[in-house]
Amino acid sequence: MDRPRLRPHPRQRRWPTAATPWLFGLGVGLTTMLALGSWLLLSDPVVAADVAATGDLMPLVEAVFETLRAALADLLSYL
Repeated sequence: MDRPRLRPHPRQRRWPTAATPWLFGLGVGLTTMLALGSWLLLSDPVVAADVAATGDLMPLVEAVFETLRAALADLLSYL
């Protein structure tokens, strides 16, 4: 006769389920930051150097919002 299987402790079953959204969010955030840094380095290396030298993120934020504004303006002019 076979022995019955032991069920895992509830904590052992629960942590991967609880960690999945956190790991997914971390991955999305890191991917976004990597894409943003790559875009900035390719599109405006002077701003990228300024951000790297001073550590101030405001030029980066301004560059992103200016690009989004220009894209939205182009989209609205197309429509």
